[in-house]
Amino acid sequence: LPWALCILTIVMALAIAAWLLPGNVFFPSHSDGAAKLSASRPRVNEDDTTTGTASSSQFAGKPLSDINQMNHVENSLADAKPQTPATTSRALSMTSCGHLWILRIRAIQHLIDSEIANEELSPDVRTALKRKIWTFLDDRLTLAVTGCTDGQARIFDIRTGRMLVSVRHDTSTRQPITALHFGPGPMLVTGTWDGKRHTWDVWPHKPNKPTELVRGTKAVGHENRVTSVAVNRHRNLLACACSAGCVLVYRAECPTVSVEVQEADELQLLQDALKIGEFSELLLTESIEIGGVPLEQNYELLQEADFAGHSLKRDVNTLAIPARLHFRFSGCITRGRSHAWLQLEHEASVLCMAVSAENCLEFLYSGSRDRTVKKWSLVDGCCVHVYRGHGSMVRCLAVNGQYLATGSDDRSVRIWQRDTAAELRTMAGHRDFVRAVSLCSTFQQRLASSGDDHQVILWDVSKGERLATYTYSSVVSALVLREAALITACDDGWLRIASAEGGVLEKKLKHPGGVTALWVP
Repeated sequence: LPWALCILTIVMALAIAAWLLPGNVFFPSHSDGAAKLSASRPRVNEDDTTTGTASSSQFAGKPLSDINQMNHVENSLADAKPQTPATTSRALSMTSCGHLWILRIRAIQHLIDSEIANEELSPDVRTALKRKIWTFLDDRLTLAVTGCTDGQARIFDIRTGRMLVSVRHDTSTRQPITALHFGPGPMLVTGTWDGKRHTWDVWPHKPNKPTELVRGTKAVGHENRVTSVAVNRHRNLLACACSAGCVLVYRAECPTVSVEVQEADELQLLQDALKIGEFSELLLTESIEIGGVPLEQNYELLQEADFAGHSLKRDVNTLAIPARLHFRFSGCITRGRSHAWLQLEHEASVLCMAVSAENCLEFLYSGSRDRTVKKWSLVDGCCVHVYRGHGSMVRCLAVNGQYLATGSDDRSVRIWQRDTAAELRTMAGHRDFVRAVSLCSTFQQRLASSGDDHQVILWDVSKGERLATYTYSSVVSALVLREAALITACDDGWLRIASAEGGVLEKKLKHPGGVTALWVP
């Protein structure tokens, strides 16, 4: 059985099911929901309850992350019993997030049973297969990582509200966490005046000693602040945006390159291109090609293979031909080095950044105080596009499969064609600086933005229309829009998880100070 084809069929079925759902299942459509939500203007007040001019029953519904209910639904996957119309009706009466999970489970049940109907597989094998596919497709919210004004990053289990671990960025100071990223490994990257990479041998106990980034890097002064961090999909590139006006890209898990030198002239070329590095290693001062293999600047000649037992530059010409040599990028952060591989320049402080995988390539978007956004290739660091149009600094940005969204101190949110740098529309709804934007990766026309006016606005970016406005008691410094969930980090010290459709508060997590950064894996 071609399992890849089976999984592809499931994904296509889920996409079709999402399109067939009513417009107000996940987000209100403009025709039947936007006017109603805009008129009611629900807000999150000091008591953390959503109120508005409309009756509270208008947004009545079950919590969007009822864990017991969701676990029951997941366990029903093992039973794989046929669903009656009445059962389906009861299932779809669940919360808006539950709708998508139910559809995924039903799609897996139906397609697997139909695809392997003629296969002689035991019920246990069928159940195991369904669970594996469900695990692959399960993208429910599980963790939230926050940075705080007390200088600590905290990792929470959203399902239980329990804090799993807290990590202090710097034991000597308590500067606010300005940027963070959390990913598999596990690996946590935090930023204040420098950047640090934290890893664990035993999760979720105390992390290992962190690897320091940015500090001491050329052209980055002591007054620098790390404003954003990002990691690519392969987790071998780590980018730090700096107030010094640049983005520093670091490499991890760098492979060893093996070269067989057949000519004495190539040994001489190599010797001329080498220099002694900071750690007494031999580095290439320029990019060269030997043995038919291109080698980049700052590659290190390793004391391995035929160069084992040698450490001096002059030893290169003493090697016998043919010679097998090994090279590796010298700034590999997973090997204790932190030299930047690329340095991407703006004319002023870089305030925001995101990494996007587009087809087989990866790109980095950076927004700056110079009022521009630049798109960089992560293959060679070339600038692909420059997005111009904002009248003030670009404070925040977000990117998904269709759009690039930017927020600025000119109080506007602008939507751009991601691949051509063409501006599609400008959305003016905030009365103060736009602090954060988040594009939904599933429903790609949906956007959430927050501003210093204490408002969070939900948008339909395909039409430039406002769907809902929620007012908070303090500034929302960061937010994430994930399907029907809206996660907000506020200056009042609360992390709030609410329904994007109606603003119904599901959970709140208290911090000892203002929440300054947010990452939801």
